[in-house]
Amino acid sequence: PISMQLAEIVQEQQATLLAQAPKVKFAEAVGASADLQTVAGVAKALGTGSRRLFAFMRDNGILMVNNLPFQHHLDAGRFKVVENPWKDAEGNDRLRLQTMVTGKGVTFLQQRLVKSAEAEHAH
Repeated sequence: PISMQLAEIVQEQQATLLAQAPKVKFAEAVGASADLQTVAGVAKALGTGSRRLFAFMRDNGILMVNNLPFQHHLDAGRFKVVENPWKDAEGNDRLRLQTMVTGKGVTFLQQRLVKSAEAEHAH
């Protein structure tokens, strides 16, 4: 009797978890995207210009020549690349890839900029 009741409770909880799984996945995705900032926004927050920050990231092996992050920085969760659809002059659909910075990436960039400034002042 008690074990039967427990089994029923466990089954009900499992059914509830299964039903909620898609909602949880969606909430996690929204949370992750809400965490993303543009490089220009991060530059402003860090007190520099976006061109200067892009150049710093290229010079320090964070971004490739095309301003997309190297894979190991994506894997580390510092950046995400988002696709932005747009139409060219002929009306053709195009995709523009944009580098976005995660919260973890902002901290990483801030630390790298501080280290770089300290190294510069040491000379």
